[in-house]
Amino acid sequence: MLVVILKVGLPTAIQMVVVNISYLMITGMLNHFGVAVAAASGVRLKVNTFAGMPCWAIGQAVTAMAGQNMGANHIERVKKTTEIGLYFNIMITLIVILFVQIFARQVIMLFNPVNQEVIEDGILYLRICCGINCLIYAVMYTFDSFAIGIGSPNVAMINALLDAVIVRLPVSWLLAFIVNIGSSGVYIGQAVSQLLPAIVGLFYFKSRVWESKRLINHSENEK
Repeated sequence: MLVVILKVGLPTAIQMVVVNISYLMITGMLNHFGVAVAAASGVRLKVNTFAGMPCWAIGQAVTAMAGQNMGANHIERVKKTTEIGLYFNIMITLIVILFVQIFARQVIMLFNPVNQEVIEDGILYLRICCGINCLIYAVMYTFDSFAIGIGSPNVAMINALLDAVIVRLPVSWLLAFIVNIGSSGVYIGQAVSQLLPAIVGLFYFKSRVWESKRLINHSENEK
């Protein structure tokens, strides 16, 4: 049983470490562009947290239901659960995107109604990072949740590495400091980082390799 716990828990822990370290490094990059941009980081974090809550909630439901149905060997229910979760995640995320894009200034001013530079930088961030890419994030998160639920946390871990290490950090650094477009480069790097993991998650879901997967077998259960 300890082996099973480690098989699920360790990749998930690595995933969370990679994601949080990447955000720390992104914050470090943004700090190079002045006090206003650095201050806007806190505002962006609050907006991202509120905007992401519906997506995360649905993802948790997908994880639980996919795991339950996988354990009962109801493969078609696993597929149906994931597809329904994906549909709701995309629909709700689309509503969030429309709201944020229409009321971007008002949303930022809820958290910082005074500093005009912070407001403008926050709006720029929302224009770049709260668009089509959020729909891609919803796809990625749904498939990551599915993978964790069926006992394939390595897929979510690999996607976290693809997102943060392969795309987000290199692209952000390249655009911000080599192409020299400033903080916008960091925002673009964040916006495109979910595309590759979303594709990987989709391919894994559409493949049939996971259908015969068993999280616990008799030999491991005895340990």
